[in-house]
Amino acid sequence: MLKLIHSGWAIEGRTEVIAEKRSPYDWLLLIVTLGSVSLYFLTNRYASLRSQGWAWVTTRAWDRWIPLWPGALPVYYSLFIVGLGTLFWFWYKKQGAFRLMAFSVISDAIISNAIFLFSPTRVLRPDVVTSNFWFQWLQWTYHYDQPFNSLPSLHVSLSMISGWVWWRVVSHSWAKAVAAAWTLAVMASTLLVKQHAILDVIAGMAIGLLSIWIAARLVTRSEEGNLFGEE
Repeated sequence: MLKLIHSGWAIEGRTEVIAEKRSPYDWLLLIVTLGSVSLYFLTNRYASLRSQGWAWVTTRAWDRWIPLWPGALPVYYSLFIVGLGTLFWFWYKKQGAFRLMAFSVISDAIISNAIFLFSPTRVLRPDVVTSNFWFQWLQWTYHYDQPFNSLPSLHVSLSMISGWVWWRVVSHSWAKAVAAAWTLAVMASTLLVKQHAILDVIAGMAIGLLSIWIAARLVTRSEEGNLFGEE
């Protein structure tokens, strides 16, 4: 557990604060968490290689009512910054919150990638012909992220996990509102850039909630008592 230890002496009127090193268990948990997230790229590549086989298309008629807006790409990609930043920040500052998030992400990755492997899905994407900056960015995204592994949406489930843990950690109502707004914005962005369909988002929400529930069961009772407190 990370603790802040006052050294008992001051430098220019300030008390020196020393942070204890992380335990080997937390180092291992961090590595496993990052590895579990990387599984998506392997299963997506595998799905693209067997693309001639069967894959359930999750795009439905109602998805056509949602406009294509590449301007949502910064919000879509913000998950990588906020999600990884949250994981590393809690790993350094809040052991209980880190372990809850780590177990949630690992559970999410295991369940989602099992679905990707045994029930392959794909989303229908529009043809992008416009050559301005936003559509070039969208073309780049489509090129490197093949339209497979669409259900459940990992963007949705992982943003739910990150947003929920931040919601529990922060105390100010405005900060909770920011966490909730960001989570909803990421969910919406997956639809606006046509990376996912509505069914993918619904499934992602369900897997996100299930992963959080599983993680809460895996965290020991003693840790739950100080799960979101200052370490």
